[in-house]
Amino acid sequence: MGTSQSNFVPLNTGVSQGSVLGPLLFSLYTSPVGQLISSYGISHQQYADNTQLFISIPPAAPTPTVQLIEQCLIQLHLWFCVNGLALNPDKSEDIWFSTRQHSASSTPVSSVNIAGSIITTSSTVKTLGVTLDNHLSLTVCKSAFFHLRALRHIRSVLSEDIASQSPLV
Repeated sequence: MGTSQSNFVPLNTGVSQGSVLGPLLFSLYTSPVGQLISSYGISHQQYADNTQLFISIPPAAPTPTVQLIEQCLIQLHLWFCVNGLALNPDKSEDIWFSTRQHSASSTPVSSVNIAGSIITTSSTVKTLGVTLDNHLSLTVCKSAFFHLRALRHIRSVLSEDIASQSPLV
């Protein structure tokens, strides 16, 4: 900065945090993860360093499907270990979506084994800022609708400039 200069430090591996190429190179480096998950017939979504697995579980026989997920997670754990990455059980979550009627009439799966760590099934998860519950009750939509209706009551006292402003500005 100015006339000051920091010491030179060689970077032998990896990419500097905050670099422009970091996200792209990370995506390229971890692209085999998607192929590995798909080889088990499991759907997935990857966003930055987060990966979500999705699978439909038959109500009559959940055990084979849970075993399939756990086998996939074992292979993911091995791939991460070989490639200098790690699964973080503390940041791993497990949720099973179903109707209220179905969950009342069936025995839910209470946990999943991720790389030797038991992850207890949660009733809610937060993904990209949205909280989902295990019955997909859409309380977020209900809450947003409530607040939009509440705004309707003050609309008449707002100037046209204020009412037309985007909340993102």
